[in-house]
Amino acid sequence: MKVMLVIPPQTSYLGASAHKALDEKREPRPWLGIFSIATSLQQACPFVEMRLVDCLAQNYTIEDLQREVEEFQPDLVGFTCLTFTYRDCLRSAAAIKRVSPRTRVCFGGFHVTLFPYETLAQDAVDFIVVGEGERTVIDLVTALQRSDVALGTIAGLGFKHDGQPQLNAEREVAANLDSIPHPDYECVDVRLYSHVLGHGVNLALESSRGCPFQCTFCDVRKTKFRYRSAAEILAVMEKLYAKGVRSFFFVDDNFTVNKRRAIEFCNGVISRGLKVDFKASSRVDTVDEELMERLKAAGCSRLSLGVESSQQRNLDFLKKGVTVAKIVQTLQTARRVKLPVFAYIILGFPGQTRQEMLDEVAFVKQQRVEFASFSVLTVYPKTELYRQCLADGTLKNDPWPEFARNPESEMEAPIVNGRYGKEELKMIQLEATKKFYFSPRVLWHRIREVHTWGDLTRRARLALRFFKGG
Repeated sequence: MKVMLVIPPQTSYLGASAHKALDEKREPRPWLGIFSIATSLQQACPFVEMRLVDCLAQNYTIEDLQREVEEFQPDLVGFTCLTFTYRDCLRSAAAIKRVSPRTRVCFGGFHVTLFPYETLAQDAVDFIVVGEGERTVIDLVTALQRSDVALGTIAGLGFKHDGQPQLNAEREVAANLDSIPHPDYECVDVRLYSHVLGHGVNLALESSRGCPFQCTFCDVRKTKFRYRSAAEILAVMEKLYAKGVRSFFFVDDNFTVNKRRAIEFCNGVISRGLKVDFKASSRVDTVDEELMERLKAAGCSRLSLGVESSQQRNLDFLKKGVTVAKIVQTLQTARRVKLPVFAYIILGFPGQTRQEMLDEVAFVKQQRVEFASFSVLTVYPKTELYRQCLADGTLKNDPWPEFARNPESEMEAPIVNGRYGKEELKMIQLEATKKFYFSPRVLWHRIREVHTWGDLTRRARLALRFFKGG
C-alpha cells in the first residue's frame, strides 16, 4: 500500500493576525503534525510505502504535486489542515483527484477537528481524522489494507457511507506522550529547513501538547496538558545532533509549565555535552531566575514570552491571569540573566487607539527585549473570544461556519477593535514593527548576529519584506 503525506503549496492568502509582509512566503518550517503521522506509520505499518511531499519547502506548484502523484500512484493521500491552509489543502486534493481519481484523500488537523462535517462534505475529501491523528491514521491504513476491519469501528475517524458523512466516536488523547513516536525526520531532506533568526538547519521539537491556562484568544485553552519526559526529548535531540543538527525550536505553547522537567532537560543537555542552540516559549509566570539561568546554560538563545500588553485592562480582557508588574519583573530577570526575549504583543484591543498601540513599542523598547512580534487581535473559530464576541454582539455575523462549508467564499478573519478597519490596523501593525526593529539598539543586535553569508541574506530578505509591506 502506498501513502503520500502532503503539505500543500500556498495558492491563496487568508488574512491572519500577523502582517502579510512577514507572514506570507516565510521560510519553510517543519509541520510536526504530519511528520508525526509519517513516523508513526513507518513504525507501525511496515507494509506501507510512504512518501512525504512538502510543497512549501520544495517550492512545488500544484502541477509539481500532480506529477509526484502520477509517478508514485498513492492509494491514500493525507493532509494536515489548518483553517488558514484549508483552501490550499482542498485545491491540492481536487488536483490530485483529477490526475488519480482512485486515490483516496484524508484530512486531519485543527480545522477538521473544529468543523468535521463541513470538511467531510467537500467533494475531494474521503476521510477525516478528528483530534490526535497518529493512532487513528494507523487504524485507517490497516483497515484499507485488510478487508476484515470495519471503518465504523475506528475511533476518531469520519468517512462517507453511501455519500453521507459519518463521524465515529471520539478517540481519547494519548495520556503518555512518550507512547507517540517523536518525528524522526527520516522521510525528508532536513537541509530544506532553516529560519531567518537561526543558523543553518533549524528543526522543530515537540515536548508537550495542550495548555492548562485560559487565554480567551487561543483555541487550546484549558486543554489536557501532557508532556514528554526529559529523557525522551534528550534522546531525540541527541539523535539529530549526531546527524549534524545544532539548531532547534520547541513548538510547545509553554515549555516551562513543569519546572522540574525543564531543569532536568537543561541539565541533560549540559551533561551530554550537546552544543546546541534552541528556542522555547513560556509565560511570564512559569519561569523564574533559576530556570532562566539553566535555559541559558543549556543553549537557549531566545525565550518567547506572551507579554500581550502593557495595560492591565487588556490583560484582564484576555484572561491572562498575570499583572503588568509580573511582566516587568520577568523581563528584568531575563535581562539580568542575559537570556534574549522574544515578546509577543497584541494590538487592536476594543477601542484601542493608534497611540496606545504604538505605546506598546515604547514599552518593549524600554524593557530592552531583543525581539518582538506585533499581532492584531483576531477572532479565531471556537475560541472563548469567539463565543464572547457572538454573545455580546461584537460579532454581528459569524463567518467561520460559512467559510468551512464554502471556503471559496469571500471572508476575512474578524477583528474587535471597533475604532479602525482591518487595513488601518495592518498599517499600524507594520508601523509598530518597523519602529521596533529599525531602532538603533535592535539594529545593532541584529548586525552582531550576522556570522555567515547565509545569515546576511536571510536577514536582508526579511528587511525587504518589511519595506514591501509598507
